[in-house]
Amino acid sequence: MTNILNAQEAFAALQKGKTVLCRYAGDGTLHADKDFSTLDQMPATVFALPNYEFCIQVEMLELAGITFTKPLTIEEIEQGQDVFLIQPHAVIQQYKFNENIDELVDGIHAGFAQRDFENAQLQFKAFCEAVGGTPIQVNLEIVEQPKKKRASKKQNDSNCVVQQSTHSANDEVSLDDIIGPVGDQKPTLNDVEKKTLPELSPEICDGSQPPISFDAFAAAAVSHAQKIDNETSQKNSDRKLVEEDDEKYQENLATLKKRVDESLTPTEVNAVVKYTNSWSAEQRQPLLKYMHKRLEVLQQNKTAEQPSLMVRIQNAPDLTTLDALEIDISSLDPIIQPEMMRYVKTRRLELEKCATVAAISDEDLP
Repeated sequence: MTNILNAQEAFAALQKGKTVLCRYAGDGTLHADKDFSTLDQMPATVFALPNYEFCIQVEMLELAGITFTKPLTIEEIEQGQDVFLIQPHAVIQQYKFNENIDELVDGIHAGFAQRDFENAQLQFKAFCEAVGGTPIQVNLEIVEQPKKKRASKKQNDSNCVVQQSTHSANDEVSLDDIIGPVGDQKPTLNDVEKKTLPELSPEICDGSQPPISFDAFAAAAVSHAQKIDNETSQKNSDRKLVEEDDEKYQENLATLKKRVDESLTPTEVNAVVKYTNSWSAEQRQPLLKYMHKRLEVLQQNKTAEQPSLMVRIQNAPDLTTLDALEIDISSLDPIIQPEMMRYVKTRRLELEKCATVAAISDEDLP
């Protein structure tokens, strides 16, 4: 299982084809469910109901008779997530995911990464068994990853001096005055530049290379800025939810509500939600509430049409029918199950007594 999801995250995962599970989380009065269940055992309105939590079911693999979770893929990993990389020399390396670590990314693409140490051990053992090897004790190794170095105070002060001197020069001399002679002048070095230049490569420090023209530099800067602006616009557009215009949305909402009113079974009511795949969570909310009310009405009608389980137990004609009703009790809330079992026990004694009396009567007949 992955981490617990809220309703919106779970619905988004469902639309991406993931297998989503759900369980009741409790409300302080009723106890929470211990295990997750598939969504077909829940009402369609579960995404709008409180006190429910969701998770994504992780696919399992079996190799050499050993079952373990499917290895991680690069698409499902988040930055900073724990990743356990399997090494052939019986070592599991624990990383914090960073896309800049080549050996980690290559290992994930090759299928040697797991989301926890336990499944990494199982996968290592399965590989050994599959090729006829002998699994040995696996060790966990936490990989120390490099951290970004903070610039020293001295370097910061030097940068400030360079920036201040540049700003002062720009204030005193106009751009038109310096564009012309900039190609003819040789740059003079201040103390900071003299200290820094020897550390650079000889090709960069070579003063014989022709200077870069201001026009070329400006064109490159403008091109880079446009590229960043286009990428930002694309990301923002990708994040927007697909929403229909209000007039069309209201028309479709009214149509779906009418279909809910005409539905005679919970299955027909739940089927309406498939027409809202292009709606946002806010647009879907009114319809889900409307469906929930209709399901309550259908449940009340069903209760009125047929006797309660308790009445059917008390009127069970034989032990076979009583056994079938006893199975239905397991689907009820645990709080009321003991009381219903008491009715089953009482009716069973009555039926067994009647069967005994009937048998004795048959024996007395000539």
